[in-house]
Amino acid sequence: MSGFGDGYVGTAQDAVKIRRLEKQREAERRKIEELKNKNADGQPGLLQFGSSTSEILETAFKKETVGLVTREQYVEKRVNIRTKIEEEEKEKLQKLQQEEEELQMQKRKKRRVRGDPRLSFYDDIGNGSDEDEFENQETQKKQLGKDPTVETSFLPDREREAEEQAERERLKMQWSREQELIKSTATF
Repeated sequence: MSGFGDGYVGTAQDAVKIRRLEKQREAERRKIEELKNKNADGQPGLLQFGSSTSEILETAFKKETVGLVTREQYVEKRVNIRTKIEEEEKEKLQKLQQEEEELQMQKRKKRRVRGDPRLSFYDDIGNGSDEDEFENQETQKKQLGKDPTVETSFLPDREREAEEQAERERLKMQWSREQELIKSTATF
């Protein structure tokens, strides 16, 4: 957008806004370039992300040693740098393992807190022996059951249907007896 004569149609306010945004972008580009140059000056960062440990070891050794050194100093510095790098890698692995364990513990806690243990297959991992778990399950089964305050008359029920059918049969028999009585008393 160097010139606005190439078919751009807009107000002067739009042109001012476009110029301001271009200046902001240019300033951001400069900041990014400066950061890239800082990180490329030997500091570990994203540019060394894919490099192997031997390359990292070489760069660290080059920083550490300046000028001529004796063989003993060379070997000593090389060993020191290698042990430092190995220790850092071990610490990183330990941190990752600890973070993973913490995540697992948080997931377990969320699972425990989320639902009512009476309504799920709640398994308390660190609770104790199998007998304790069996007893816990038995008490949970005893606690579960129907709520007597809930209206369930609209739901199908075998016992209630059987009672209704027996009542219908009884009423049918009673009606037929009454009809027989009426017929026998009302002879013409």
